[in-house]
Amino acid sequence: MDFKDFKEKYQHKEVTEYPNSASAEPVVSVCVQNYQSKMLSNIHF
Repeated sequence: MDFKDFKEKYQHKEVTEYPNSASAEPVVSVCVQNYQSKMLSNIHF
């Protein structure tokens, strides 16, 4: 399936874009979760 076929199948109406409004002092929280698989425990980087 090429992009034209994809658009014809899934795009039902055009996207409405609105102007961006950002705070002068944004507050951001980031949570990074990580785990080590037993399969990778013998591989040293």
